[in-house]
Parts: sequence; structure tokens; C-alpha cells
Amino acid sequence: MNDKRDNCISLIKLLAAIQVFYGHAIVHLQVDTPRQISMALSIISGVPIFFVLSGYLIWDSIKRSNSFVFFLKKRILRIFPELWLCVFIEIISIIVFYKDWNFRDLSLFAFTQGTIFQFWTPNSLRGYGCGTPNGTLWTMCVTIQFYSIAWLINKILKNKKLLVWSVVIMSSVLVSITGDNIIGSFSDFLSKLFRQTVLRYGWLFLFGCFLSEFKQQILPQFKRIWYVFLILSSLLLFLKIDVDAGYWVIQNFCLLCGLLGFAYRFPNLQLKIDLSYGIFLYHMIIINIFITFELTHKVIYIVFSFILSAILAYISMLLVNYFLKSKIEVSYK
Repeated sequence: MNDKRDNCISLIKLLAAIQVFYGHAIVHLQVDTPRQISMALSIISGVPIFFVLSGYLIWDSIKRSNSFVFFLKKRILRIFPELWLCVFIEIISIIVFYKDWNFRDLSLFAFTQGTIFQFWTPNSLRGYGCGTPNGTLWTMCVTIQFYSIAWLINKILKNKKLLVWSVVIMSSVLVSITGDNIIGSFSDFLSKLFRQTVLRYGWLFLFGCFLSEFKQQILPQFKRIWYVFLILSSLLLFLKIDVDAGYWVIQNFCLLCGLLGFAYRFPNLQLKIDLSYGIFLYHMIIINIFITFELTHKVIYIVFSFILSAILAYISMLLVNYFLKSKIEVSYK
């Protein structure tokens, strides 16, 4: 089950990107959409899916890497070229569509957006669009933190028994909950900072690693009863019977078990072109431009903003692949 042709994970990632886009679009473009659509898409929790799949796919990538340097090179090529192009377009859009920017703040903002401090926005840019030029990028900061320690985690947990994994994951959940509560009781600023770290969401990445480590044993069962996990996930979501560790714990565990089972049960639904990363990167740039031109309150603007985001994602993918001039497969592995 190591061959990506055996699954349609690319489709799952696209659905996650669409859910994130839709959630941002209806809020920031102030569009009232049918409640049934919102309820259906709320089942697909985009950010947790990306975090868990990152752990799942990274675990396999480490297995195929003969050194840490080679692994690191793959991660850098996967993340940063397209991120830097996104930041360049983001900065250009601010310069063109927003008059109250200043060179110092914009330069610092460009640096933070293109490195690992994507959660920071200077006050001078709070008047642009929805108040954050590309707030979605906070997840990049967390993901990069995980990538930086993934190799070490693999060396520690590889081939460990189920009990060890269970203790580690549950400990990570406790760190997320107690850390947020304890730090929040002392300082609101430190609490916000803690929520930008892998400590808050590490359990999601670790769960993905766990699924990859034991996939030979568990995926056949997931393929058989994938729909049971999804039904259970939906019930937990609407009944709100769960543990909150940044995101619902049991609900997201069930969700990812169901989605992975679905992905391996229906490999023919695999997408030849994966635009999920690009849509994730670019959609808030488009949405903020729409807000600037007051293109809000209509469903058609959601449609147009998604189409433009997908076009940008596709062009970005082509440009990055061209300028890398390499046959390296810059996809999640």
C-alpha cells in the first residue's frame, strides 16, 4: 500500500481545501448560503485533515529517504518555492490595492510570511481586506515545526508497540489541553502564541504517523467499514460529545479513519493534478481583493473567487515545476 496509485488521497486533500475555502468565503464575503451545504462541508474539517495527512505521508517519506539531508531537501522543495511565489503575489496585491502600507512593515511582513512566522500581521495592514492579508498561512508555521522534528520522532517511535503509540498520542492530547488552559490563565498573549505551535496540534500529526506505521494491519479494516467511521464522526460532530484539544479529538480520529478507508477503497477517484496546496495558499489573497472591491453578499462571488484561486494554484504549480527544472516529484509523500 505504498503506491499512491492505490488511493485517492489527492481527492481528500482537495475536499479539505474546499472546506477551508468555503468556511472563509462565507464569513469574509458575508454570503448567506444554504444551511445544508454548510452542514455537509462542516463534516470535512479541513485543517485537521491536512495535519493528519501530513503526518501520514511524511512517515512514508522518511522511510524512502536515505538521509536527513535528503528528507529535508524534499520538504523544502515541497513547501517553500510555491509559498514564496504566493507571498510575492500577496505583497503585490497589497501594494496595488491598499494605500496605507509602509515599506518597513511590508518588508517585515513579507519575511515572516515566507519563513516560519506566518501568524504575525503588522497593525498597518489590519485595514486591508478582512484584517489579515493571508491568515490561512498560520498552519504553515505549525506544519514546518512538525517537519523539523519528524525525523527525530520517526527514530524514536518507529517499530514501537501499539501501547507506546497510544501513550504518546494521548500524552500529546493532554499537553495540548493543559498547556492551553495553564498558559491562558497567565497571559492571553502567551496563549495565542501557544496556539501557533506544534504542541497545540501535535496529536493530529502523531495520529497520522500512527496510521502510517500500522497501515498494513488497519487499512484493510478501514477499507471495509469506512462509512461507519464517517457516520460516527458526523454524529460526534453534531452531538458535540468530544474532547476539545484545538479541534475535536475523537471526531477527527473517526473522520480520518473513514477518509483513509475511503481513499484506499476507491483508488480510481485519484486526481491527476493536485491543486489542494495552491488553493489553500491563494484563496485568501483573492477573497481580500474581492472585499477591497466590495464584491460581497452574493454566492456568485464565492464561485468566482474559487475559480480564480484554482487558476492561480494551477499556474503556480506549473511555474514552480518549471523553474525548479527537476524531475523531483514535489508532492506529499
